[in-house]
Amino acid sequence: MLPDKLIELPLNMYGAAECGRASPEREAWKLAPSLTASQDRNAPVSDRCCGQVKKLGENPACFCACAAMLSNAAKNAGVNAETTMTIPKRCNIVCYKCGGLS
Repeated sequence: MLPDKLIELPLNMYGAAECGRASPEREAWKLAPSLTASQDRNAPVSDRCCGQVKKLGENPACFCACAAMLSNAAKNAGVNAETTMTIPKRCNIVCYKCGGLS
C-alpha cells in the first residue's frame, strides 16, 4: 500500500495543474515505453523509458511525472504504482517530489 503523501499531488506555485495545460491522464500515455519496468522492479529500464520520464519530470519539477505514473490511465494499463515510482531512481533521475521514493 502506498503512503497517502504519494497520492496527494499539489498544484504548483503558479496554480497550474501538475502537467501544465495537459492532463496527467493524457501524459501517462507518453510513459508507454515504461510499461514493462512499471510492472517488474527487476526488469531493465529502457533508454526510451528514461527519456520520457525525464521529459515529464521537467514539467514542473517532477509533479507531472508523478501524476502521470499514478494516474487512472496508468492503473488501467496495468502498472504497479509502487514499482512505477521506482523508475526515476532506476533511470538515475533525481525526483524527490514523488514522496521521496524516487
